[in-house]
Amino acid sequence: VNRSIYRLWNNTYTGGDIDTIEIKCETERNNEVIDNYRVVMIKNGVEMNMNKTCSAGQKMLASIIIRLALAEIFCASCKIIALDEPTTNLDHNNASSLASSLIKLLKEKTKPNGKPYQMIIITHNKDFYQEMLKNSGIEKFYQITKAIDGNQKYSKIDQLEYIYE
Repeated sequence: VNRSIYRLWNNTYTGGDIDTIEIKCETERNNEVIDNYRVVMIKNGVEMNMNKTCSAGQKMLASIIIRLALAEIFCASCKIIALDEPTTNLDHNNASSLASSLIKLLKEKTKPNGKPYQMIIITHNKDFYQEMLKNSGIEKFYQITKAIDGNQKYSKIDQLEYIYE
């Protein structure tokens, strides 16, 4: 899992203050067997707990990266992933980098002549949406909005110029 986290983090995170993140497991303490998992950040080979030292954006990105890595490892045959507001607390550079990483992941997971990999992303971030659409080769984007009568309305989005209502 940590190898996948390392690859995803380094392909996504644009800051220079964290080299990578890892999941650490403490299995024994005071001759007791325990399973205590924590996420650490690593800079120049030095580990630090992320819990109280990272920004909300770094924690959000770490959460997404860990979920993607776990899905990659444990759900190898699963062809769908859903992300709800993945850019919350991310600055513009990291949101753009996340979009690029997700596009790369979609391209890697969609095999020629195979079932396409599907991604459901719930977002209000127009820049993120445009980055996902631009040069991605993604076939379809749909927007779900509430119609005047209160029912849901589905629309296919084909252009970058689309303006959110």
